Amino acid sequence: MATITSDSDTASCWNHDHWLRNCEGYRVWWEGEPIGYVDAVLQTESGDTHSLVVRVGSTFTHCLAVPVEAVEGLDPEGERVFVALSPHAPDEAPEQLRIPALT
Repeated sequence: MATITSDSDTASCWNHDHWLRNCEGYRVWWEGEPIGYVDAVLQTESGDTHSLVVRVGSTFTHCLAVPVEAVEGLDPEGERVFVALSPHAPDEAPEQLRIPALT
């Protein structure tokens, strides 16, 4: 489960589910390095967050579906999400999404 990290007591009134549902645009960190941004938050029919769509790559043209279980922490004040991905490099992860190009 995600851990909320914050220097302020204001973040303590919100739970991790709230921050997961509202983390679009947050910078995503993996192994101490920024790898991309949260492009979308995917939810189940019941409203539970099940994964984050993370835009990665040198030009942010690739997307990964990162399961909620891979989220190690959230920093709402710094707008950062910390994840633990598989040993694959983020651009080579097997769960890469294909997004059709807009014309």
